[in-house]
Amino acid sequence: APARSGQRRDIQGLRALLMVQVLLFHAWSIGSPIGIDSFIMVSAFLMTSSFVRRSEAGRMPFFGERWANTFKRLLPPLVVVILATLAATFAFLPMTRWRETIVQAFASLTYWENWRLVHVAADYYADDHALASPFQHLWSMSMQGQVFILWPLIMTGCVLVSRRMSLKIRSVVLVAFAVLAGVSLLWLILAGPVDGSIYFDTRARIWQFAFGSAIAAAAPWLKLPPAWARAASSLGLIVLITFCLVSIGSYPGPMAIIPMLSVSAILLYAHVDPTRGVGHALSRRPLPAIGDISYAVYLIHWPIFVFYLAA
Repeated sequence: APARSGQRRDIQGLRALLMVQVLLFHAWSIGSPIGIDSFIMVSAFLMTSSFVRRSEAGRMPFFGERWANTFKRLLPPLVVVILATLAATFAFLPMTRWRETIVQAFASLTYWENWRLVHVAADYYADDHALASPFQHLWSMSMQGQVFILWPLIMTGCVLVSRRMSLKIRSVVLVAFAVLAGVSLLWLILAGPVDGSIYFDTRARIWQFAFGSAIAAAAPWLKLPPAWARAASSLGLIVLITFCLVSIGSYPGPMAIIPMLSVSAILLYAHVDPTRGVGHALSRRPLPAIGDISYAVYLIHWPIFVFYLAA
């Protein structure tokens, strides 16, 4: 479908870049696994930006409406992929794996697959992905689904507090998510699990969602002159590509702050000058077209990998 009016094509191009990173890492372990972390950042940024703008205009969306709009968009392709993956499971995988795969299909459909993977002690960094669940990649979709339920409640609470105390909505949202990001990151560093379950633990990535929301709320106060904005977004893209190609740090962990800041610079400043620089580069075809289908590509790529390796 053609791009909607007002849609930032550079963000779609950024999504394409992140999708390629995910494919390269899952296929050949190239770079650092920061593609999903960055997707999380983008999702939270866009969701919070939209909510704050509408709230400031006096049109605060009811959280039930937000849930309906979000899952109406996410669920249909997810259902199709789950059904197709189950059919392929019965065709290609041994019967000993059917029961757990069916359980994980239901967990993926109801957005708690990441906790199911914790329960079965799944190893995200295993050398042999032929033995991995064909639904393992949906840990991130489940995590985002949980946040998409929680975030509208938090933001609605921020609006009610701001009205009750006669404060700016944007300021309350900024403080709330900055505090949440700090608490979550401290938990990850000081009290998070030390085994492989940490990779699938929602609590280990709440700070990334909250950081994206805080950046979205603070955006009007983070403006830079055009020349500085181009430099910041260019540096952000260079650092992000470096992390995409080179294995740096361990994840989830505080090292993710660096690519998160890089994505923030792109989100905040790439569109300042759409005729040149990062905004122009990310808006050039075919990147926006790939970004438009990035959700679908993410849904189908992992089952294809697993069934190919199993066969």
